Amino acid sequence: MRAKREATCSFDGCDQPHYSGGYCTGHYGQIYRGYDLTPIRKPRKGCVFPGCEKPHVAHGYCNGHARQRRAGETLRPLRVIQRRGGEWHVNSNGYVQRFLPGLRTAEFQHRFVMEQNLGRKMLPHETVHHVNGDRSDNRLENLELWSHSQPYGQRVVDKVDWALEILRIYRPELLQADPARS
Repeated sequence: MRAKREATCSFDGCDQPHYSGGYCTGHYGQIYRGYDLTPIRKPRKGCVFPGCEKPHVAHGYCNGHARQRRAGETLRPLRVIQRRGGEWHVNSNGYVQRFLPGLRTAEFQHRFVMEQNLGRKMLPHETVHHVNGDRSDNRLENLELWSHSQPYGQRVVDKVDWALEILRIYRPELLQADPARS
């Protein structure tokens, strides 16, 4: 039994697989729309900006260069963040961060310092505030733990339950029975 040979496009110089009518999808589309047959542009693999090796997304540019182009900015090399494990650096928003091996997201130093101080991971409703506004100043005395937690309802019972939960998390010693009050 002979192996089935895959037919290629009938347009001279096109090595794409046959789709319909003897042509590849690109050339068939040209015929369908009533255009003259022309060579099909090969898809680019990378960004057309010199030295950029990121995959192209729009008009031959990667996400970063396409954003610069849309904003009307002069195209310039993108700032590359080194993803070597464990080295702290300042990101474009002014926060100190590092990438750890095996993690897809960055670890922020202000959260790391606060978690070390708390002795636990931060809860989803907790954030860290920089007192002096300098996002790269991660000394413990410049950091405050903030919470955006609030009760769902406005009934007094709901607010009391929420207050007790806040006390359990942040000041459990206040919930201990005081023998002097009895």
